[in-house]
Amino acid sequence: MLWFPNSSSELFTCTGRRVTPVVRPLQQQVALSVLPQSTLCRELAAIKCRRWRLCELALQRLGLPNIGNSCYMNVVLQSLLSLEPFMREVQNQACTNAMIFDQTFISSFIRVAKSRLYGDSAEKLSAVSHFKNSIGALNSHFFDDHQKSAQKCLLTILSSWEGFSTNMKMAAGRLGMNYKCPVGTNIAFEALRSSSCKRCGWQRKVKSHEVFLSLQTADSVSQALGNVLNERPADVRCRRCGSHLTDRLSFSTLPNVLILSLCRVRRTASRRFIKVPTAVHLCQDLQVATLHKEQAQYKLVTIVNRLGSTSHEGHYSCDTMLKDNTPRWLTFDDDKVEVQPSSLLAERRQTALLLFYVKS
Repeated sequence: MLWFPNSSSELFTCTGRRVTPVVRPLQQQVALSVLPQSTLCRELAAIKCRRWRLCELALQRLGLPNIGNSCYMNVVLQSLLSLEPFMREVQNQACTNAMIFDQTFISSFIRVAKSRLYGDSAEKLSAVSHFKNSIGALNSHFFDDHQKSAQKCLLTILSSWEGFSTNMKMAAGRLGMNYKCPVGTNIAFEALRSSSCKRCGWQRKVKSHEVFLSLQTADSVSQALGNVLNERPADVRCRRCGSHLTDRLSFSTLPNVLILSLCRVRRTASRRFIKVPTAVHLCQDLQVATLHKEQAQYKLVTIVNRLGSTSHEGHYSCDTMLKDNTPRWLTFDDDKVEVQPSSLLAERRQTALLLFYVKS
């Protein structure tokens, strides 16, 4: 598997380039069962301590090095690598990618995914550098070492990956193979944007293809999403009667992974950009419906945060929910990885920028 089962309930040890579970011998388990209660408690505490240290060692391998203001790219990579539906499709199409189309961008992403699990520091550094160069080839904006926008990086990756799907499908068809784009299958969705005038009845409907949805900040994520899905006054006036129009967005299709982007920057009257530190309640569960009344439940699995007090400088980090029975999170800060409690959501109310919801 290309993604890592980031469960702290498991015990891992690093053996060379592989990470394998540690299985305690049966004799040692039986020996523990016959110890006195006090001795047994001390022994179990020691085992738990050793187990936690080994687990922490395995988790640290999941970090990605910062190669020069590349935290914006690292959080996007960590977010995509944590999406199980997306990575499952990447894994399913890995053989097809290798056989029909030697795409540097896709192969460099897979290389990062593998080095994140099995590579040493040098291999991981080389993989991340190679991926950044491939992104720069797609968009020259990412060639230098200056701080960039995580949203723009995510949009470049997803739109470029989906743009390659046409050539991939044609090449796969000639070889009698089938290709499914991981972005088109799991992340992209169809939306309908409607504008109407209540006074004269004028209407306009435009279909759009999206990979994530931008939201203005509100008291909660569900309220911010509702403000977009419900009718709202627009700044544009009707060309016929001069009245203000109303806008509304509706889902035509629902993706397996719903990505929401909170607008954290606002332009002032003096044409300066300032950061919007509005506290937004991060809903762990969302219910979304389409035009045809099809409903789906989504669960929050990943958060991308922008830390800093200004709009032009700062630092990005990423939080991913642990795949175990406890509501805990992993925080990725470049090559540093930490386990966080469930109270982390309250701390991210003012810094959350990108929210990744997976259909449950």
